[in-house]
Amino acid sequence: MSNIWNLALLAWGVNIVTMLCIVPFVESSQVVILASNGVAGVATLFAMSQRTVSGSPAIPPEAWLFLLFIIWALFGLSIADVSHVQSERWTTKLVKGWLVLMFLPIVIRQGDTNYDILYWLFVASIVSSVGWLMNRSILENLNGALDSSDRGDLPNYFGGIASFGIIIGLGTYMRWIRNPIGTFVAGSAFAVLGFTVVASASRMAVLNVILFVPFWLIYCLPGGSKNWLPKLILFGALFTTLYMTKDFILENTFLGVRMTRVTDGTDESINVRWALFTLGLELFAENPLFGVGLGNYRYYSPGNLEAHSELAEVLSSTGIVGAILYYSIYLMLIRRLLILLPYLSDEPSQFMARFTITATLTMVSVAAITMSSFVSPDRLITLAIFIGISHRLTIIHTVRRPCINA
Repeated sequence: MSNIWNLALLAWGVNIVTMLCIVPFVESSQVVILASNGVAGVATLFAMSQRTVSGSPAIPPEAWLFLLFIIWALFGLSIADVSHVQSERWTTKLVKGWLVLMFLPIVIRQGDTNYDILYWLFVASIVSSVGWLMNRSILENLNGALDSSDRGDLPNYFGGIASFGIIIGLGTYMRWIRNPIGTFVAGSAFAVLGFTVVASASRMAVLNVILFVPFWLIYCLPGGSKNWLPKLILFGALFTTLYMTKDFILENTFLGVRMTRVTDGTDESINVRWALFTLGLELFAENPLFGVGLGNYRYYSPGNLEAHSELAEVLSSTGIVGAILYYSIYLMLIRRLLILLPYLSDEPSQFMARFTITATLTMVSVAAITMSSFVSPDRLITLAIFIGISHRLTIIHTVRRPCINA
Protein backbone atom coordinates (compact mmCIF):
# COMPACT_ATOMS: atom_id res chain seq x y z
CA MET A 1 0.00 0.00 0.00
CA SER A 2 2.82 2.40 0.80
CA ASN A 3 4.18 2.08 -2.75
CA ILE A 4 0.97 3.67 -4.03
CA TRP A 5 1.51 6.67 -1.80
CA ASN A 6 5.15 6.91 -2.86
CA LEU A 7 4.07 6.97 -6.51
CA ALA A 8 1.63 9.75 -5.67
CA LEU A 9 4.48 11.62 -3.96
CA LEU A 10 6.61 11.12 -7.07
CA ALA A 11 3.80 12.54 -9.22
CA TRP A 12 3.63 15.61 -6.98
CA GLY A 13 7.41 16.01 -7.14
CA VAL A 14 7.34 16.05 -10.94
CA ASN A 15 4.39 18.44 -10.76
CA ILE A 16 6.34 20.86 -8.55
CA VAL A 17 9.31 20.92 -10.92
CA THR A 18 6.93 21.41 -13.85
CA MET A 19 5.02 24.31 -12.29
CA LEU A 20 8.08 26.23 -11.11
CA CYS A 21 10.33 25.58 -14.11
CA ILE A 22 8.02 25.47 -17.15
CA VAL A 23 5.87 28.55 -16.48
CA PRO A 24 8.45 31.28 -17.20
CA PHE A 25 9.91 29.70 -20.34
CA VAL A 26 6.94 28.22 -22.26
CA GLU A 27 4.19 30.44 -23.65
CA SER A 28 1.61 27.64 -23.79
CA SER A 29 2.54 26.40 -20.33
CA GLN A 30 -1.03 26.20 -19.04
CA VAL A 31 -1.66 22.96 -20.93
CA VAL A 32 1.47 21.38 -19.43
CA ILE A 33 0.57 22.61 -15.94
CA LEU A 34 -3.01 21.36 -16.16
CA ALA A 35 -1.77 17.96 -17.34
CA SER A 36 0.80 17.80 -14.55
CA ASN A 37 -1.78 18.87 -11.95
CA GLY A 38 -4.19 16.29 -13.31
CA VAL A 39 -1.69 13.43 -13.04
CA ALA A 40 -0.79 14.39 -9.45
CA GLY A 41 -4.46 14.73 -8.50
CA VAL A 42 -5.48 11.41 -10.06
CA ALA A 43 -2.54 9.66 -8.38
CA THR A 44 -3.63 11.08 -5.02
CA LEU A 45 -7.27 10.09 -5.48
CA PHE A 46 -6.24 6.58 -6.54
CA ALA A 47 -3.99 6.22 -3.48
CA MET A 48 -6.80 7.44 -1.22
CA SER A 49 -9.25 4.97 -2.76
CA GLN A 50 -6.90 2.05 -2.07
CA ARG A 51 -6.60 2.82 1.65
CA THR A 52 -9.35 0.53 2.86
CA VAL A 53 -8.07 -0.61 6.28
CA SER A 54 -8.40 2.61 8.24
CA GLY A 55 -10.26 4.63 5.64
CA SER A 56 -9.12 7.53 3.51
CA PRO A 57 -7.08 10.17 5.37
CA ALA A 58 -8.92 13.38 6.21
CA ILE A 59 -8.36 16.58 4.30
CA PRO A 60 -6.21 18.92 6.45
CA PRO A 61 -8.15 21.63 8.30
CA GLU A 62 -5.91 24.30 6.75
CA ALA A 63 -7.39 23.39 3.35
CA TRP A 64 -10.93 23.94 4.67
CA LEU A 65 -9.89 27.33 6.06
CA PHE A 66 -8.43 28.26 2.69
CA LEU A 67 -11.67 27.20 0.99
CA LEU A 68 -13.64 29.43 3.37
CA PHE A 69 -11.22 32.24 2.53
CA ILE A 70 -11.89 31.74 -1.19
CA ILE A 71 -15.67 31.66 -0.67
CA TRP A 72 -15.56 34.85 1.41
CA ALA A 73 -13.31 36.56 -1.17
CA LEU A 74 -15.65 35.62 -4.02
CA PHE A 75 -18.69 36.79 -2.05
CA GLY A 76 -16.99 40.12 -1.38
CA LEU A 77 -16.08 40.38 -5.06
CA SER A 78 -19.69 39.74 -6.11
CA ILE A 79 -20.91 42.78 -4.16
CA ALA A 80 -17.95 45.03 -5.02
CA ASP A 81 -18.51 48.22 -6.96
CA VAL A 82 -15.93 47.31 -9.62
CA SER A 83 -14.16 44.23 -10.92
CA HIS A 84 -10.55 44.42 -12.08
CA VAL A 85 -9.24 42.04 -14.74
CA GLN A 86 -6.86 40.77 -12.07
CA SER A 87 -9.80 39.34 -10.10
CA GLU A 88 -10.45 36.48 -12.51
CA ARG A 89 -6.78 35.47 -12.68
CA TRP A 90 -6.42 35.54 -8.92
CA THR A 91 -9.59 33.49 -8.44
CA THR A 92 -8.19 30.80 -10.75
CA LYS A 93 -4.88 30.77 -8.88
CA LEU A 94 -6.63 30.52 -5.51
CA VAL A 95 -8.65 27.50 -6.66
CA LYS A 96 -5.47 25.82 -7.93
CA GLY A 97 -3.79 26.63 -4.63
CA TRP A 98 -6.68 25.09 -2.70
CA LEU A 99 -6.30 21.81 -4.62
CA VAL A 100 -2.60 21.79 -3.73
CA LEU A 101 -3.34 22.49 -0.05
CA MET A 102 -5.99 19.75 -0.07
CA PHE A 103 -4.08 16.87 -1.67
CA LEU A 104 -0.32 17.43 -1.25
CA PRO A 105 -0.32 17.33 2.59
CA ILE A 106 -2.23 14.03 2.48
CA VAL A 107 0.41 12.48 0.25
CA ILE A 108 3.27 13.73 2.44
CA ARG A 109 1.53 12.49 5.56
CA GLN A 110 0.95 8.97 4.22
CA GLY A 111 4.08 8.31 2.15
CA ASP A 112 7.01 6.28 3.46
CA THR A 113 9.51 8.65 1.89
CA ASN A 114 9.07 11.04 4.82
CA TYR A 115 10.35 14.49 3.86
CA ASP A 116 11.78 13.69 0.42
CA ILE A 117 9.28 16.14 -1.10
CA LEU A 118 11.65 18.85 0.13
CA TYR A 119 14.25 17.57 -2.31
CA TRP A 120 11.82 18.03 -5.19
CA LEU A 121 11.24 21.64 -4.25
CA PHE A 122 15.00 22.11 -3.79
CA VAL A 123 15.67 20.60 -7.23
CA ALA A 124 12.91 22.71 -8.78
CA SER A 125 14.48 25.90 -7.43
CA ILE A 126 17.89 24.89 -8.76
CA VAL A 127 16.58 23.93 -12.21
CA SER A 128 14.58 27.16 -12.37
CA SER A 129 17.64 29.22 -11.39
CA VAL A 130 19.93 27.48 -13.89
CA GLY A 131 17.33 28.03 -16.62
CA TRP A 132 17.24 31.73 -15.90
CA LEU A 133 21.01 32.02 -15.54
CA MET A 134 21.34 30.61 -19.06
CA ASN A 135 19.39 33.62 -20.31
CA ARG A 136 21.82 36.16 -21.73
CA SER A 137 19.96 39.10 -20.14
CA ILE A 138 20.98 37.90 -16.69
CA LEU A 139 24.34 39.68 -16.87
CA GLU A 140 22.63 42.89 -17.94
CA ASN A 141 20.31 42.67 -14.96
CA LEU A 142 23.25 41.86 -12.69
CA ASN A 143 24.92 45.23 -13.26
CA GLY A 144 21.72 47.22 -13.73
CA ALA A 145 21.86 47.70 -17.50
CA LEU A 146 18.20 46.70 -17.87
CA ASP A 147 15.65 49.42 -17.18
CA SER A 148 12.42 48.73 -15.32
CA SER A 149 10.39 48.07 -18.48
CA ASP A 150 12.88 45.44 -19.67
CA ARG A 151 13.24 43.78 -16.28
CA GLY A 152 9.56 43.04 -15.80
CA ASP A 153 8.57 40.65 -13.02
CA LEU A 154 10.81 37.72 -13.96
CA PRO A 155 13.83 38.75 -11.84
CA ASN A 156 11.66 38.98 -8.74
CA TYR A 157 10.06 35.64 -9.65
CA PHE A 158 13.37 33.83 -9.96
CA GLY A 159 14.89 35.64 -7.01
CA GLY A 160 11.96 34.56 -4.86
CA ILE A 161 12.21 30.93 -5.97
CA ALA A 162 15.98 30.95 -5.40
CA SER A 163 15.59 32.35 -1.88
CA PHE A 164 12.96 29.71 -1.08
CA GLY A 165 15.36 27.15 -2.53
CA ILE A 166 18.03 28.23 -0.05
CA ILE A 167 15.52 27.94 2.79
CA ILE A 168 14.28 24.53 1.68
CA GLY A 169 17.83 23.32 1.09
CA LEU A 170 18.74 24.22 4.65
CA GLY A 171 15.68 22.21 5.69
CA THR A 172 17.39 19.08 4.32
CA TYR A 173 20.44 19.75 6.50
CA MET A 174 20.04 16.62 8.65
CA ARG A 175 20.67 14.46 5.57
CA TRP A 176 23.28 16.12 3.41
CA ILE A 177 25.47 17.10 6.37
CA ARG A 178 26.18 13.42 7.13
CA ASN A 179 28.59 12.86 4.24
CA PRO A 180 31.20 14.96 2.39
CA ILE A 181 29.66 14.37 -1.05
CA GLY A 182 26.27 15.58 0.10
CA THR A 183 27.86 18.63 1.70
CA PHE A 184 29.74 19.47 -1.52
CA VAL A 185 26.69 19.03 -3.76
CA ALA A 186 24.50 21.08 -1.41
CA GLY A 187 27.16 23.78 -1.17
CA SER A 188 27.37 24.01 -4.97
CA ALA A 189 23.59 24.27 -5.17
CA PHE A 190 23.57 27.05 -2.58
CA ALA A 191 26.21 28.91 -4.63
CA VAL A 192 23.97 28.78 -7.72
CA LEU A 193 20.92 29.89 -5.74
CA GLY A 194 22.87 32.64 -3.99
CA PHE A 195 24.14 34.00 -7.31
CA THR A 196 20.57 33.93 -8.63
CA VAL A 197 19.39 36.00 -5.67
CA VAL A 198 22.14 38.57 -6.28
CA ALA A 199 21.57 38.63 -10.04
CA SER A 200 17.83 39.05 -9.64
CA ALA A 201 18.40 42.22 -7.55
CA SER A 202 15.28 41.23 -5.64
CA ARG A 203 15.22 42.84 -2.21
CA MET A 204 12.43 40.47 -1.20
CA ALA A 205 14.69 37.48 -1.92
CA VAL A 206 17.57 39.02 0.04
CA LEU A 207 15.27 39.74 2.96
CA ASN A 208 14.07 36.12 2.91
CA VAL A 209 17.62 34.85 3.30
CA ILE A 210 18.78 37.50 5.78
CA LEU A 211 15.80 36.90 8.05
CA PHE A 212 15.83 33.11 7.87
CA VAL A 213 19.50 32.08 8.06
CA PRO A 214 20.35 33.58 11.50
CA PHE A 215 17.26 32.02 13.08
CA TRP A 216 18.10 28.74 11.36
CA LEU A 217 21.58 28.82 12.86
CA ILE A 218 20.36 29.72 16.35
CA TYR A 219 17.01 27.94 16.66
CA CYS A 220 16.89 25.03 14.22
CA LEU A 221 20.22 23.24 14.40
CA PRO A 222 20.34 20.49 17.04
CA GLY A 223 22.66 21.02 20.01
CA GLY A 224 25.20 18.67 21.45
CA SER A 225 28.65 17.72 20.26
CA LYS A 226 27.63 15.43 17.39
CA ASN A 227 28.73 16.45 13.91
CA TRP A 228 30.61 19.42 15.37
CA LEU A 229 33.14 19.51 12.54
CA PRO A 230 30.59 19.73 9.68
CA LYS A 231 28.73 22.38 11.66
CA LEU A 232 31.92 24.37 12.15
CA ILE A 233 32.67 24.14 8.43
CA LEU A 234 29.14 25.24 7.64
CA PHE A 235 29.29 28.25 9.96
CA GLY A 236 32.69 29.21 8.60
CA ALA A 237 31.58 28.87 4.98
CA LEU A 238 28.47 31.01 5.53
CA PHE A 239 30.19 33.87 7.31
CA THR A 240 33.30 33.76 5.11
CA THR A 241 31.17 33.91 1.96
CA LEU A 242 29.20 36.85 3.33
CA TYR A 243 32.34 38.74 4.36
CA MET A 244 34.15 38.15 1.04
CA THR A 245 31.23 39.04 -1.20
CA LYS A 246 29.66 41.96 0.70
CA ASP A 247 31.84 44.74 -0.70
CA PHE A 248 31.82 43.33 -4.22
CA ILE A 249 28.02 43.08 -4.25
CA LEU A 250 27.54 46.59 -2.91
CA GLU A 251 29.98 48.16 -5.38
CA ASN A 252 29.48 46.14 -8.57
CA THR A 253 25.89 44.87 -8.78
CA PHE A 254 22.46 46.36 -9.27
CA LEU A 255 21.40 44.69 -6.02
CA GLY A 256 24.14 46.61 -4.22
CA VAL A 257 22.95 49.85 -5.78
CA ARG A 258 19.37 49.18 -4.67
CA MET A 259 20.39 48.25 -1.14
CA THR A 260 22.62 51.32 -0.86
CA ARG A 261 19.76 53.54 -1.96
CA VAL A 262 17.63 52.05 0.79
CA THR A 263 20.24 52.67 3.51
CA ASP A 264 21.02 56.27 2.48
CA GLY A 265 17.36 57.23 2.00
CA THR A 266 17.50 58.00 -1.74
CA ASP A 267 15.35 55.08 -2.88
CA GLU A 268 12.08 56.54 -4.19
CA SER A 269 10.49 53.10 -4.43
CA ILE A 270 10.36 52.94 -0.61
CA ASN A 271 8.15 56.04 -0.58
CA VAL A 272 6.00 54.58 -3.34
CA ARG A 273 5.57 51.31 -1.48
CA TRP A 274 4.71 53.10 1.73
CA ALA A 275 2.06 55.09 -0.15
CA LEU A 276 0.67 51.85 -1.60
CA PHE A 277 0.62 50.28 1.87
CA THR A 278 -1.22 53.21 3.43
CA LEU A 279 -3.67 53.21 0.51
CA GLY A 280 -4.44 49.58 1.29
CA LEU A 281 -5.15 50.46 4.91
CA GLU A 282 -7.38 53.36 3.80
CA LEU A 283 -9.37 51.07 1.50
CA PHE A 284 -9.71 48.61 4.37
CA ALA A 285 -10.94 51.37 6.68
CA GLU A 286 -13.59 52.30 4.11
CA ASN A 287 -14.63 48.67 3.54
CA PRO A 288 -13.69 46.83 6.75
CA LEU A 289 -15.97 43.81 6.35
CA PHE A 290 -15.68 42.73 2.72
CA GLY A 291 -12.90 44.90 1.33
CA VAL A 292 -12.97 46.26 -2.21
CA GLY A 293 -12.98 42.81 -3.82
CA LEU A 294 -10.34 40.23 -4.68
CA GLY A 295 -7.75 41.70 -7.07
CA ASN A 296 -9.49 45.09 -7.13
CA TYR A 297 -6.76 46.97 -5.27
CA ARG A 298 -5.12 47.79 -8.60
CA TYR A 299 -8.27 49.61 -9.71
CA TYR A 300 -7.75 52.16 -6.94
CA SER A 301 -3.96 52.41 -6.94
CA PRO A 302 -1.98 54.87 -9.05
CA GLY A 303 -0.25 53.23 -11.98
CA ASN A 304 -2.35 50.04 -11.68
CA LEU A 305 0.08 48.68 -9.07
CA GLU A 306 -0.35 45.97 -6.46
CA ALA A 307 -0.12 46.84 -2.76
CA HIS A 308 3.41 45.35 -2.49
CA SER A 309 2.28 44.08 0.89
CA GLU A 310 0.37 40.89 1.47
CA LEU A 311 -1.10 42.28 4.68
CA ALA A 312 -2.42 45.41 2.96
CA GLU A 313 -3.61 43.40 -0.05
CA VAL A 314 -5.54 40.85 1.99
CA LEU A 315 -7.10 43.45 4.27
CA SER A 316 -8.11 45.80 1.46
CA SER A 317 -9.30 43.01 -0.87
CA THR A 318 -11.15 40.67 1.50
CA GLY A 319 -11.73 42.69 4.69
CA ILE A 320 -11.16 41.70 8.28
CA VAL A 321 -12.96 38.35 7.98
CA GLY A 322 -10.87 37.33 4.97
CA ALA A 323 -7.66 38.35 6.76
CA ILE A 324 -8.61 36.33 9.85
CA LEU A 325 -9.40 33.26 7.74
CA TYR A 326 -6.17 33.57 5.74
CA TYR A 327 -3.75 34.15 8.61
CA SER A 328 -5.50 31.50 10.74
CA ILE A 329 -4.01 28.94 8.34
CA TYR A 330 -0.50 29.89 9.46
CA LEU A 331 -1.52 30.17 13.11
CA MET A 332 -3.01 26.67 13.00
CA LEU A 333 0.15 25.25 11.42
CA ILE A 334 2.50 26.93 13.92
CA ARG A 335 0.27 26.02 16.88
CA ARG A 336 0.30 22.35 15.90
CA LEU A 337 4.10 22.31 15.67
CA LEU A 338 4.59 24.16 18.96
CA ILE A 339 2.32 21.69 20.76
CA LEU A 340 4.10 18.78 19.11
CA LEU A 341 7.68 19.97 19.67
CA PRO A 342 8.13 18.91 23.34
CA TYR A 343 7.08 15.36 22.47
CA LEU A 344 9.60 14.82 19.67
CA SER A 345 12.38 12.61 20.99
CA ASP A 346 14.81 12.42 18.06
CA GLU A 347 16.95 15.24 16.67
CA PRO A 348 15.83 15.00 13.01
CA SER A 349 12.18 15.42 13.99
CA GLN A 350 12.98 18.30 16.35
CA PHE A 351 15.01 19.95 13.62
CA MET A 352 12.21 19.55 11.06
CA ALA A 353 9.60 21.01 13.43
CA ARG A 354 11.81 23.99 14.30
CA PHE A 355 12.73 24.51 10.65
CA THR A 356 9.09 24.51 9.58
CA ILE A 357 8.16 27.04 12.27
CA THR A 358 11.05 29.33 11.32
CA ALA A 359 10.43 29.10 7.56
CA THR A 360 6.69 29.73 8.00
CA LEU A 361 7.29 32.83 10.11
CA THR A 362 9.83 34.05 7.55
CA MET A 363 7.36 33.62 4.69
CA VAL A 364 4.61 35.53 6.48
CA SER A 365 6.88 38.32 7.75
CA VAL A 366 8.61 39.04 4.44
CA ALA A 367 5.39 38.89 2.42
CA ALA A 368 3.74 41.37 4.81
CA ILE A 369 6.19 44.09 3.76
CA THR A 370 7.08 43.11 0.18
CA MET A 371 4.85 41.38 -2.37
CA SER A 372 1.44 39.74 -2.21
CA SER A 373 2.12 36.01 -2.22
CA PHE A 374 -1.18 34.34 -1.38
CA VAL A 375 -1.72 33.64 -5.09
CA SER A 376 1.89 32.63 -5.79
CA PRO A 377 2.33 28.95 -6.80
CA ASP A 378 5.72 28.51 -5.09
CA ARG A 379 4.34 30.04 -1.88
CA LEU A 380 1.26 27.78 -1.78
CA ILE A 381 3.30 24.69 -2.67
CA THR A 382 5.71 25.47 0.16
CA LEU A 383 2.82 26.04 2.57
CA ALA A 384 1.25 22.71 1.55
CA ILE A 385 4.56 20.92 2.17
CA PHE A 386 4.86 22.48 5.63
CA ILE A 387 1.30 21.44 6.49
CA GLY A 388 2.07 17.91 5.32
CA ILE A 389 5.25 17.82 7.40
CA SER A 390 3.35 18.88 10.52
CA HIS A 391 0.82 16.09 10.02
CA ARG A 392 3.60 13.64 9.23
CA LEU A 393 5.37 14.49 12.49
CA THR A 394 2.09 14.00 14.33
CA ILE A 395 1.57 10.52 12.88
CA ILE A 396 5.07 9.06 13.25
CA HIS A 397 5.39 9.98 16.92
CA THR A 398 3.30 8.77 19.83
CA VAL A 399 1.84 11.79 21.53
CA ARG A 400 -0.10 11.69 24.76
CA ARG A 401 -2.26 14.77 24.38
CA PRO A 402 -5.34 14.34 22.14
CA CYS A 403 -5.31 18.01 21.14
CA ILE A 404 -2.15 17.38 19.10
CA ASN A 405 -4.32 16.38 16.15
CA ALA A 406 -6.12 19.71 16.14
